[in-house]
Amino acid sequence: MKTQMVVEEKKLRFMFGIFCLAMLSSATTTAPSDWSYVSEGGATIVFSFIGDAALHSDFRGQVLRLLKTSRTSPVFPAEQILPDENESALPFHRTVIERLIPSENLPRLAIVHVDRAWLHAMANYHESARPSTRTGKDGIDVARASALIATDVIGHSGLSVEIKPKWGFMPSAAHLSPDTLPVKMQTCRFCMHKYTKSKQAGFTSSAPSLYCPMDLYSNDSHRITKAIGDLWDGWVASAGSANNLKIFLHGKMIKPDDSTALLQSHFAGADTVCLRDRFVAALLPLLSDTPVLRTLSTLQRTLDPLDIEGLSRLWSDSSSNDEPTDWNVLNFVQPSLEEWSFFLDQYFSLGKSFDHGNPDKANLRYYILAYLLSATFKDCSIMINLDRENEQHSAVRVIDLDIKDIDRLAKWRTLDKEIVEAYTRVDHVKRCVDAHYTCDI
Repeated sequence: MKTQMVVEEKKLRFMFGIFCLAMLSSATTTAPSDWSYVSEGGATIVFSFIGDAALHSDFRGQVLRLLKTSRTSPVFPAEQILPDENESALPFHRTVIERLIPSENLPRLAIVHVDRAWLHAMANYHESARPSTRTGKDGIDVARASALIATDVIGHSGLSVEIKPKWGFMPSAAHLSPDTLPVKMQTCRFCMHKYTKSKQAGFTSSAPSLYCPMDLYSNDSHRITKAIGDLWDGWVASAGSANNLKIFLHGKMIKPDDSTALLQSHFAGADTVCLRDRFVAALLPLLSDTPVLRTLSTLQRTLDPLDIEGLSRLWSDSSSNDEPTDWNVLNFVQPSLEEWSFFLDQYFSLGKSFDHGNPDKANLRYYILAYLLSATFKDCSIMINLDRENEQHSAVRVIDLDIKDIDRLAKWRTLDKEIVEAYTRVDHVKRCVDAHYTCDI
């Protein structure tokens, strides 16, 4: 009876969420000029509200996240509206993410209505503000009926910094092959991948940046100092194109070539030589004091105890057939919201009792969902506000906590093989040090 009541309660919660989605505010009441371009990633483009808050109170202090689409994607008829990813993103955030990250370290999310005509107007108005490296590849997806709004953690005054920390742990040796173990236990995934990408881009040095996530996650002030300095150096060397560090001043993203005068004024006339040091000194206490980095590292490692190699082997052991050469042939089912909720119940209650060194084939689905969720935390960003107007709000918040598609498992396994194979040819292997050898769930 108790189990049935829990199931019914979850169903009612889910239906209430759908009911709320039907009562959306509409962004179409605003004009494109009410929004200012902020930045974009591979999947979304972000705008900050700068319009009249008295006329549009729902959007005061908010940013708008619009989905993008490739320029080569099919053009759908005007009357066709695509299945809306936002209708799963918001319930996922509330059902899953808010159980794992403290609310004070998260932005508030909501869904608003949009339409094709309004999205077309937004795309045309803001296209000139986008980087030329992006405009030829993709643009705003106009075949959507809704968009996400979130707390504007950048703001329109002062200095804000976005860091994409990436993978914060070294894998367990238990499930690594004899070929990959010597490599994966010496060099972290991020540094291996960085080397591979730098070679593909034609860099003559081993990498354009020395940044290693192990330093940032270390909880050691000297190593965190090094990590911040390396992020700055990589930002300068890449002319601001490296996505691990973005700097915003007065609500606008700035680049190294125009940052000197702007940041000098912010740091009370600091000269160019010490600008880097002032930047590091400003970030260090915030990153040292926040529990966010420790939380992300713990979630990443406890949700990925097998590595993609171990997960692949567990699937193979669970199958009556030989493992296929390509996971794309598998018919993995995307988790439902109810399944995610049940998974978290297992994670909190049974995660410690599972023998990850000898995983049970019966728990394959658990490990698949765990790996997907770990990928979300490996790819998120943190926003640091150095000039908070409201001290009640945390200076550090976690953003870009999007649900990952289960179909990407095949891509991740292939990419893992390619990265390790490329790195085995390195003459001088980098040694990365994970300061946290064990973490409790």
